[in-house]
Amino acid sequence: MVINYYELNDFIVLEVTGEIIKNNESKYLCEILDTLIDSGKRRIGIDLSYVSYADSELVNIITRYNNRLSQKENGSLMIVSPNEIVCKLLKVSRIDQNVEIVYKDVS
Repeated sequence: MVINYYELNDFIVLEVTGEIIKNNESKYLCEILDTLIDSGKRRIGIDLSYVSYADSELVNIITRYNNRLSQKENGSLMIVSPNEIVCKLLKVSRIDQNVEIVYKDVS
């Protein structure tokens, strides 16, 4: 898993490339999210357009950090440009009903 950063509006966005499965690499994503929140970031996005595979660990991560950020003043978690693989997982788990999903303008 590779994680890069960029800004989108007033969000800091983590661009994740590779697999998000329950292993040590998913812990790396959680460590980055914890660090951002602990440093005062309240508006965080996770760009899932380059995820090649995801399992229930992604659902757990989104749920955990959406709950954590929603307890903060002006806190928000946003999913950015999920690809087809991720969209299916988000719909089956109904995460798409609880978390804002936006798509990058590619024009």
